[in-house]
Amino acid sequence: GEDSEGIILTLADLYAQTEDAVHLPYFAEKFDKVGGFAQYGFIESYTAIATKADAADMVKAAQRFKSVAMNDGKMFWLRFLATKSINDLHAALSDKIAAASEEAQADLTASDAKLLAMLEEIKKWESDPRVSSMYASFPDPSPKKP
Repeated sequence: GEDSEGIILTLADLYAQTEDAVHLPYFAEKFDKVGGFAQYGFIESYTAIATKADAADMVKAAQRFKSVAMNDGKMFWLRFLATKSINDLHAALSDKIAAASEEAQADLTASDAKLLAMLEEIKKWESDPRVSSMYASFPDPSPKKP
């Protein structure tokens, strides 16, 4: 129940090291409690855990990251990190799709399509040419054609 940024960041880092998606609710609960530069480390830890989660939880995390990526009030480097985090989720989901049975691939691919749509929306929204140029490599890996 502690809302001190220092404690939140310490726990976030510890949870990220476990690579156990059971800790995702902590990140969702504390997402709006961290600001400024501290948000950078928090998003990195959140991404590390979210890449280990199921597809639905990946999409939920990506929606939170999108709220940062498309916020003019955030510094460009934080918007980039949030967008890169969505791309990292896409990459993790791409690996899960490749390893999944044929019947499971359809649901995973549908979730990945949501991540890809978010990336495209962010890329179209971004007006800072410096940040837009950093987005040129997203999505990576390129989506597989059905």
